[in-house]
Amino acid sequence: MQRSGIEGALTKSNFLFFRFLMSKYHELNMSDQGVLDELNLERSTYYRRKKEAILLCGILLWDEVWDKRFA
Repeated sequence: MQRSGIEGALTKSNFLFFRFLMSKYHELNMSDQGVLDELNLERSTYYRRKKEAILLCGILLWDEVWDKRFA
């Protein structure tokens, strides 16, 4: 898979988190099974990475709010 734009600048693990979040919650609104198939992950790996991706997204959002509130 050829990556371009923001996807091209991400590391392999960051790309996985990015594709997961985009597929599941933003552009495609896919089911868990659809994302599993698209990313070619085992079920246990998928749910572990899903948890990590959601946690990292929350941390990034909190950091953004913190910066705007106390800047």
